[in-house]
Amino acid sequence: MARQSIGALDEAAEGGRFVYSGSEAFGKTRGCVDNKYKQERYTVIQADGSKRRDADAMKRLILSFTEAVEKSAACTAGAL
Repeated sequence: MARQSIGALDEAAEGGRFVYSGSEAFGKTRGCVDNKYKQERYTVIQADGSKRRDADAMKRLILSFTEAVEKSAACTAGAL
C-alpha cells in the first residue's frame, strides 16, 4: 500500500489492508476504483497535534471510515 506517513505504523489488520499507529491510519477500499485514472481508492486519517495516542481507537476509526466510504456515492460513482 503506497502511503505518506508521518510516523511508524506499528499495527496491521485484515492481512495488511489496514495499517495504523496511535495517531494515523491507512486503509484500502474494496470495490472503489477511480474510473478516469483506473486507480484503487484508499482512506487516510491523521490525528496530529495531541500527545495522546490510541492505536486501538485509530483501528476502529479507519475500519468504520473505510466502510462508510465504500458505501458512499464517492465510491460507487467512479471518478469525482
